[in-house]
Amino acid sequence: MATKRPHTKSRKGCVRCKQRHIKCDEKGPPCSNCEIRHLDCSYTRTLSPSSASDKAKACPVSHGVHQSSPSSIGPLDDANLNASGVVRPSTPSGSSRMQELELMQYWCTETCHSFTAKHTDMFRTSVVHEALSQEYLMDAILAFTAVHKACRTTDAVAAASYVRAGLQYHNRALSTLQSRLQTLVLSECGAVFTCSIIAMASAIVLPLLPHGGCDQPGSSIESVCHLYEFMRGITSVVELGRQWLENGPFRTVFGDHFDGDGSCMSQEDTAAFLRRLRACNDQIHGAESPSPSGRHRVYARAIDRFEKVFSAHKFRTVQWLVDAGDEVIQGLRQQEPVALMIFIHWGMLLDKLEELWWAKYLGQRLMKELLAAFSRYGLIWNEAVKLTDIQIGLARGVSNGQTGAEPRPV
Repeated sequence: MATKRPHTKSRKGCVRCKQRHIKCDEKGPPCSNCEIRHLDCSYTRTLSPSSASDKAKACPVSHGVHQSSPSSIGPLDDANLNASGVVRPSTPSGSSRMQELELMQYWCTETCHSFTAKHTDMFRTSVVHEALSQEYLMDAILAFTAVHKACRTTDAVAAASYVRAGLQYHNRALSTLQSRLQTLVLSECGAVFTCSIIAMASAIVLPLLPHGGCDQPGSSIESVCHLYEFMRGITSVVELGRQWLENGPFRTVFGDHFDGDGSCMSQEDTAAFLRRLRACNDQIHGAESPSPSGRHRVYARAIDRFEKVFSAHKFRTVQWLVDAGDEVIQGLRQQEPVALMIFIHWGMLLDKLEELWWAKYLGQRLMKELLAAFSRYGLIWNEAVKLTDIQIGLARGVSNGQTGAEPRPV
């Protein structure tokens, strides 16, 4: 009897290799198999924007090749490739087709409102029209819609199913998006720009949602870091293609005009907000000394930049994160006390953004998590935390050690 050749199973291989039942070298995306066949390569594990960017630099996209979606075509093998190596679409499976139809219907009626009422029509019409020719943008739409439905449903099993679907679409969109960013052309600026915005919102919320089973929600601090990296990428796209974007179908995103009351809070509350943060910074890093520490200057600058939010529209709250800069983000990662207090207050401002449910969701989670971290700093922070509790409303239970209910977007 012939001896069976020993082999090692690939348990973390890409979606394509698993569908084709072949060994994946797990070097992607793209893996070697997908790169040879010029196929879109994605993994079920989540990729961070930074890691995906590094892989995109090492593996440039092959141009002129149709990249087909694993969720919309049947299993791939060599019979699916024509002589030139281009994928021939096969018949979509009924379940995936119905799922995508459900998600698109929800996008057009509900999720398209997630980026303010002013921009609803743009996301419902112009963005969808662009997605018909740019598959990675369609994947981003489907990912964010799945995340939205997961947050809306009260059925834990259904929510976990939507989260898993969202992760698959998100990973696929992110992989191609990072490749496009390396070889950006003006004609794709609109698709890359809007895909970045939508993927950014997904990347914020996805880590905060349980995926089912024993999975626990991730840290809101990591979501803030994801948001920061995405916003820096979006800023780069805008810098490269501003003229094209301002004259194209996505021009409504630019400019400072918003209808309605744009104030975050009253002048009295604004003054108290800034005074409280400056007092915390002075107390920890010593403003009265002849040369304040470097950390004092870093945090003082970030606090001063809140004034731009208060002098503009409340939707500029999200943009503050880019203005804060790398050193403030690093302070958050290290849970430095002044950084914690600054981001608790930023979370309070995010919680006021009713039209941006994904930002509001992050704000609620951020306040709860960071207030819980304050217990290590003892009595010197009691007054500051007490004042913040009054503003936030939901925070007092956390500071007293109570977990409370998980915040969910409306």
